Amino acid sequence: MEEPAGGYHSLLVADIGSARTKVILVELVEGRYRFVARGTAPTTVSPKGVVPGLLQGLAELEKATGRRLSSQGRLISPRDELGAGVDAFVACTSLPGPLRVVVIGTSGDYSLKEAVQAVGNIPAAVLEWTAADGGLEGGRPRRWTGSRYAVSLEDPQARLSAFAPEALVLAGGVDGSAGNGLLALAKAISRDPGFPSGLPVIYAGDRSRRQEIAQALGPGFAFHAAGNVLPQLGTPNGQYLAAALGELYRSNKLPELSSFGLLSQWSAAPMESTTEALGRGWRFLAQRYGQRVLGLDVGHRQITVGLAQAGTYRCLVTQRRMAEGEDTGAAWLSMELSTLMRGMDLPGSVDLICLSGGEISSLPYQAAALMALDAVGPVGLVRLALDVDSMLPQLGALASLSPLAAGQVMETDALLKLGTVIGVSGRARAGSTALKVEVQFEGQPGLSLSIAFGQLEKVPLVAGQRAQMMLRPGGSLDVGLGQRGRAAVARVEGGPLGIILDCRGRPLTQSQ
Repeated sequence: MEEPAGGYHSLLVADIGSARTKVILVELVEGRYRFVARGTAPTTVSPKGVVPGLLQGLAELEKATGRRLSSQGRLISPRDELGAGVDAFVACTSLPGPLRVVVIGTSGDYSLKEAVQAVGNIPAAVLEWTAADGGLEGGRPRRWTGSRYAVSLEDPQARLSAFAPEALVLAGGVDGSAGNGLLALAKAISRDPGFPSGLPVIYAGDRSRRQEIAQALGPGFAFHAAGNVLPQLGTPNGQYLAAALGELYRSNKLPELSSFGLLSQWSAAPMESTTEALGRGWRFLAQRYGQRVLGLDVGHRQITVGLAQAGTYRCLVTQRRMAEGEDTGAAWLSMELSTLMRGMDLPGSVDLICLSGGEISSLPYQAAALMALDAVGPVGLVRLALDVDSMLPQLGALASLSPLAAGQVMETDALLKLGTVIGVSGRARAGSTALKVEVQFEGQPGLSLSIAFGQLEKVPLVAGQRAQMMLRPGGSLDVGLGQRGRAAVARVEGGPLGIILDCRGRPLTQSQ
C-alpha cells in the first residue's frame, strides 16, 4: 500500500509477543510524526485468538487519549467521519514458533557457514548437515557437523526424523565451480525418507548448477532458487537467501497465528515477524547515522543479535531455554548473549550498541549497560542507547508502510542515549595504570583521573552535555586505534550513565 500524497495522520502499530501485546499510537503533530501513547496487555491464546489481548491494549490507549479506536470487537480503520479510529494499522509478532530448517552443504566450503548465518535472519531452529568433501556413506552424507536447538541424537536418521524439518537449504560452490558434491547430495536427498514430500528446498549455491540440482531432487520437493550465498571466495552474499527464507516464514509460519486472517484484513501492510521488523529498525539507525550498529534484543522467549552497517545486515536468533523460575538477571543475560555472539564473527569495534526487549528494558540502566559490556566487550569509543519502551520492532514494522513516520518517531521518541563507553583492549598487570584521562567539560572545570587495570570508572556527564577527553593508555593497551600505548582525543556525549571507562582489558575473562 502506497502512502497517501498527504501522508497518514494517525497510525496504530501492534507487536504481539509471546507474553505481552503492545500497541502504540503515532500521530502527525505540527508537521512531524510523534509517539502519542501506548497500551499493553497479556497476549491471549484462546478460541478467539490474539484479538482479545489486542483489544485490551486498545482499551488502554482509549483511556490515555480519550479517543475511540474500536467498536464491537473490531478496530476502526480508516477513521470515520467523527474522527474515531486510525488511518492505518500494521503489526508484527513473535508468537509463531521457529521455522525448522536443515542446512546441507559440503565440508571445507565457506558457503555452508554463510548459509547458516542467512538463516539467522528469521526465527529458526537450525540443523546443520555436512558431507565431507561431498562424500557419501551408505547413500547419506558422512557426518553431522552439529546442531543448534535440535535433538541430541547420534543416529542421523533418528535425528532428522525427530527434528521434523519444515525447510531445506542447499549451499555450496562458488559460481562456475567444477565440484559435484552438491549434485551427489541432491540425489541422496531425493531418496531419503527423512524428508517429507513437498518440503520447500531453497538452493543457494553455484548458479550454473540450478537446473541439474532441481532435476536431481525430483518432483517430491518444492524447489526454489536464491542467489548464491558465496558467488566468489571472500564475497558473501546471503541477502537473497535471507529474503527467500523471510518470505517462506511469512507464508508458512505466520498463518499459524490464531486470528491471522482477521489481523491481515485490518492491516495496511503484510504482517511480519518481530525479528524482521526489529532488523529494519537497526538498519535504519545504521543508514541514518552512517555507523556500525550492534543491536541486542532479549525478549521473554527469544534473543536477537543484529549487526547493521554500510548497506549490509547480519542477524542471529535463538530461542531462550529458561526453566520456570530460573534467574534471568543481568549476569545470566550477558552469558546468554556471549554464547550467541560467538557464532556471529563480530567485528572488533562498533559505533552504537542498541539495547531493546522487555528483559533488558526492565533492568536498571547501569545493570543493562554492564550486561552489554560483559557480553560484547566493545573496544574504543562506543555509544549506548536503550529502547526504553520496546518500540523498535513496532517502528520497524511501521517503516514498511511509512518510512517517514517510523524515522521521525525513532529519532525523537524511541531511544534513550544512556552515555558513552570507552573500552580498553589488551592485558596488563592487575593494579597497574591502564588509562590516564583528562576531561574538558563545556563551561565547567576539567577533571583528571588515573584508572587501574581491571577497573571500571564512571564520569558524570548529563544528557545533552558534551566533553572532550584526552586518553593515554598504558604501553600494552589500546583505546581503539589499533596501536598499543597510543594516545587519543575523543569527543563524547552524556546521558544518565555519563562516561563509562572500561579498563578490564579484552578479551574479558570469566571472573571479570
